[in-house]
Amino acid sequence: MTLTDILRIVASATLSIGSGGAIVWALSSWLGRVWATRILEQDRAKYAREIEHLRAQYGRETEQLKTQLEKTVFVSRVHFETEFKALAEIWRNIADVRASISELRPIGPRMAQPDADEEAEFNKRFALYSKRFDELLKSVHYNSPFYSKDIHDQLVSLMKIANAEYVDLSVDGPRDQAWRKRGLQNRQEFMDGAEKVSDLIRERLHNLAVHVPHSAAEAV
Repeated sequence: MTLTDILRIVASATLSIGSGGAIVWALSSWLGRVWATRILEQDRAKYAREIEHLRAQYGRETEQLKTQLEKTVFVSRVHFETEFKALAEIWRNIADVRASISELRPIGPRMAQPDADEEAEFNKRFALYSKRFDELLKSVHYNSPFYSKDIHDQLVSLMKIANAEYVDLSVDGPRDQAWRKRGLQNRQEFMDGAEKVSDLIRERLHNLAVHVPHSAAEAV
C-alpha cells in the first residue's frame, strides 16, 4: 500500500465521521508529511552512498587507465628509439656500400690516373667495398629483431645484389665490355633496392611516431 492509498482511506474516513474529520485529516496530513520526509531522507542517503561508491570506483579505474597509458607511451618511446637506432645504422652502411659499388668498375678503359697501377687501384676499391659490404651484413644480422619483416625482406634482396657484385669481382676473368656491363646492372639494381629500403624506412618511422599526452610532453 502506498502513501497515496493511505491518504485516500483517511479522506474517506473523514467524510464518514463528519465534523470530527477535520482533526483526523490534519493528523493524517502531518503523518503523511513525516513519512514522506523520512522516505526522502532515506532515499537521499542511499543515493549518496551509491554516488560515493561509483565516484571511488571510477577514480580507481581512472588511475589504472592513467598508469597503463603512461606505460604504453614509455614502451612505445623505447621501441621507437631502439628501432630508429637500428635502422639508422643499417642505412648508413647501405649508403657506404652504394658509394663503393658506384666506383668499383671503370666505365671507360681506365679509371686510375695514367701514372698509377690500375690493378692496385682496383684492389683498393674492391677491399673497401668488401669491408663496407661486411659491415652491412653485420648490421642487418645484429639488428634483425628490432625492425619490421618487410624491411628485413627488402634488405635480404639488397644484400643478394651486393653479394652478386662481390662474387663477380672475386672471379678472375677478362675485364671487357661485358664485365663492365654486369657491373652497371648490379649497380643499378642496388640503387633501386636501396631506394625501396629508404621508402620502407620512412613509412615505418612515420607509423612509429609516438604521440605523447600534452601534460607528459610539458614534463619532459
